[in-house]
Amino acid sequence: GASGVDVWARGDAGPWALLARPFVPGLGRTLIEGQGYDLEDDDFVFEKCYVPGLRRLGGFRTAAILAAPAPLQIAGAGEGFSEFLRGVYRMMELTESA
Repeated sequence: GASGVDVWARGDAGPWALLARPFVPGLGRTLIEGQGYDLEDDDFVFEKCYVPGLRRLGGFRTAAILAAPAPLQIAGAGEGFSEFLRGVYRMMELTESA
């Protein structure tokens, strides 16, 4: 379940929720459950979540940075992205990221 979660996005909705998350201030915890997609893979971005200019703006990494310090958990988005997210939250001395 997802008790205590304000936004819970699964599957193909996950990347879109991550992109939208920084634009909705005041939300609490956000949980994004992927299905093995790699948010750093250009083929995935082009096929499933095409946003012109997304890479120039920093891609999903920028969206994750802008979502902080709100609690954010992302599962199934590729280990490279997960490690990046953990690093961002460690740097901000926050604990909620996965």
